[in-house]
Amino acid sequence: MSVKAFLQVVKKHIGSSSLEPLRFVTGNQSADLDSVISAIGYSYLNYKYDSTVFIPLINIPRQDFSLRRDIKLVLETNAITEDLLYFIEDFKNIAGSRSQTEITLVDHCNLQGESLIEYFHNHQIKVTGIIDHHADENVFLDANPRTIKTCGSCSSLVFNHWSSKFENLDVFKQNSGEIVKLFTAPLLIDTNNMSDKVEEDDRVALQLYKQVLQQEVTLASFDEHFTNYHQTIKRAKKNLDGFKVDQVLRKDYKQFKFGGINIGFSSIGKSAEWLFKSYSNEEILSGLNNVIDFFHLDMVIATPSYTDKQNQYRREFIVAYPETSQFEELGTLEPRCSTLALDKNVYNVESFEAKLDELNKSITVRVWNQTNLAASRKQIVPAVKDILDK
Repeated sequence: MSVKAFLQVVKKHIGSSSLEPLRFVTGNQSADLDSVISAIGYSYLNYKYDSTVFIPLINIPRQDFSLRRDIKLVLETNAITEDLLYFIEDFKNIAGSRSQTEITLVDHCNLQGESLIEYFHNHQIKVTGIIDHHADENVFLDANPRTIKTCGSCSSLVFNHWSSKFENLDVFKQNSGEIVKLFTAPLLIDTNNMSDKVEEDDRVALQLYKQVLQQEVTLASFDEHFTNYHQTIKRAKKNLDGFKVDQVLRKDYKQFKFGGINIGFSSIGKSAEWLFKSYSNEEILSGLNNVIDFFHLDMVIATPSYTDKQNQYRREFIVAYPETSQFEELGTLEPRCSTLALDKNVYNVESFEAKLDELNKSITVRVWNQTNLAASRKQIVPAVKDILDK
């Protein structure tokens, strides 16, 4: 059975008693390639193992899926179309007013998003499983499985979890290794083609992928095959052509609440310089306000990461908020956020400094250079939490 055929089976049974108890598996709120493939892969392999149906959920509104061009590319390559996917509004329609819905979390270990958190507070959700590679938040301790390990890609943990349950690799070889081809995509993206943040589980998964795909790809050409696949997906991921500012911010987005303060975190694969050169102040202001209003935010934090013209990898840190008085202390963020190692040496800041000053007459926007290049959103979120909790 192909992954597409499995998703067609799921769609056929939506709303029927055959799906009782109702079970979902969902990735995190950023709905990146790792989260989406981990959810679909978990659901598919669970069904192949014991015929239990978990509905794979993408934890964003359906309208935001078009912003994830890398995911669309990977799925469409395997004939998986958007009509076979389930988004947060579908969750509400399917779960409805049920007293209990079971949910497994992949690529995060605590519930994310207003809808799922609301269902949990109303005692309508029970978290029954967790497979994650972020910091353990020490919740849902009775979940089974409950696998939380440092790993380059959560998809590696999901694949290894299921590969250990099958006697051999035959199930993975079906349809020309289709499910493995799906799992390979987030591994290559999250580890930059196995060159960064690679852990043992990633290496174990990759070796199994090669065993499955050796009929499709000769051992001698694996490196070339993976390099080409990685570059193709990466180009799609970084393609922001035609995006408005709010779409740039929503493309890779997570939201957290610290001490009653709602903060949206946006990862951007471009520089602050690109943002200010590509959009007018009116477009930037409108985009920020749209995101703040839509997600009911007090603050937006954007974290650009990119390679500059001198082929040097860089990270930046942008904070934006409408009420200057509430977060006035963030003006002295550098010494209070030592883990990120922030300074004012922003790349080519002189090219947009005047524009930034003008924008600050309408909304507070601060931009820093982040010299701790190893600190991604996984480290930034707890660092911001610590500052606001003090």
